[in-house]
Amino acid sequence: MPLTAVNFVNKGPVLHNDLLQFFNLFTGVMVDQPVTFKNTVSVGGGQGNTTVPLKLYGATGQTSHLLDLYVDSTQAQPGWGIAATGVMQWGPGGVAPVDTTLSRVGTQNGHATDTAGLLIQPYLDLAGTMQIDGTLNWKTSGGSISQGAAGSLLLTVTQDLQVARNLIITNTALPNGIVTNAKLASDTARANLLTNGGFEIWQRGTSFTGVGAGNAYQSDRWNVNGTGSGTMAISRDTANADGGAGACCSVTYTHVAGATVDVQQPLSAAEYPQLKGRTVTLSARVKTSVANMVRCAVFDGNAWQYTARHTGDGTYQTLTVTATLSAAAAQWYVGAWWDNAISGLAYLDNFMLVVGSQAADYAPLHPADDLARCLRYYERLGGTVTEFLGTGQATNTTQVGAIPIRWKVQKAVTPTVTFDAASQYGLTIASGTQSSATSIGSANSTVDGTTVYCNTTGVVAGNASMLVGSGTGRIYIESNP
Repeated sequence: MPLTAVNFVNKGPVLHNDLLQFFNLFTGVMVDQPVTFKNTVSVGGGQGNTTVPLKLYGATGQTSHLLDLYVDSTQAQPGWGIAATGVMQWGPGGVAPVDTTLSRVGTQNGHATDTAGLLIQPYLDLAGTMQIDGTLNWKTSGGSISQGAAGSLLLTVTQDLQVARNLIITNTALPNGIVTNAKLASDTARANLLTNGGFEIWQRGTSFTGVGAGNAYQSDRWNVNGTGSGTMAISRDTANADGGAGACCSVTYTHVAGATVDVQQPLSAAEYPQLKGRTVTLSARVKTSVANMVRCAVFDGNAWQYTARHTGDGTYQTLTVTATLSAAAAQWYVGAWWDNAISGLAYLDNFMLVVGSQAADYAPLHPADDLARCLRYYERLGGTVTEFLGTGQATNTTQVGAIPIRWKVQKAVTPTVTFDAASQYGLTIASGTQSSATSIGSANSTVDGTTVYCNTTGVVAGNASMLVGSGTGRIYIESNP
């Protein structure tokens, strides 16, 4: 039977004021009167499983705690308490205030979304060390932090991890093979597939005018191609080189209606069979003050893939494009295009072609390696001073044959060998002087060398004779696959 005023009165009159006061404390007639129990108080135990064994009610606007537990009754502050605002706090007790707060922890009644006061958000403020022996899981992202073996921390994140500040790793090595090409920065040095990408080497000369489409080479491995009759003036320029050092390619284009012209480098599939079907990325440095005049591109075997056009701000800009090279193509190309019907001057420098989808900044080769690459496709022998080019044998008094000439570098394909005028070459005779050649040619050329034959006068059959190039007598070797 519940203890109520009605039930109490029905059992008889109240005979003692103390008993009436005790009754009024529990029925609410008396308010704000503390009750102290010196012995253990048990609440509940016999109610049904849907009945709350203990209810604590606060007044509207109440600022004092609903419940305080004092571990030490002599202390001014509780060791644990529940505030009227729903905050649960605990601390060491004593004279200091409670120093740890946990508010709105967990979800209520299985609600997965916030329904006005049902989904609660925890706030944990620790002044010291927190210890966790187990796994810390995030419900929404599915991420987790779990401890590994003794002395280690295994971090397992099943979703993207975003770090808003610098991530510094010390005394730790990244596992092998975890950084993909797409994650590389452009300043990560990689092998350049192009020859003379920095336009440093110009064996054929340093200035060319009236150059039009037709595959004529100027700077080593770079030629002009396209359609129409637009022309270019091309020269080696050191005043406008990217970064202020070395050389660049200066191109002044004069447009003629219908023309599209490019400075390009061919890449033979026969030379680069491992590039078939591969993804490559071009990075090129271009400087011009003419907006929308120049763009760069990669011909993938089927079509040109273009960069954006230079904006014409007068500075070097990096133009990049990625393409997948056709496995069926015999030739691919990299180039800078004047294909927007605009005349003007531009500077080309530091072209870089790398495997992968990530562009790379230009990485200069050692000068010896840069030159060796160029010599694979073109070289010239003699011509700077009087130079002995090779030694053969006079087969009669007018002919010296079988003069072996070896190239400085093995060529890409069997080259075309040409000479200056025959009078620019001499052949030594018995007196120690030279007799001018009346004709000169070569036979049996290979990627390693050729055999030169000359006609002259004054030689003795059976004697050795040296071929001498004067200051303008050269041998030219072109090997362009």
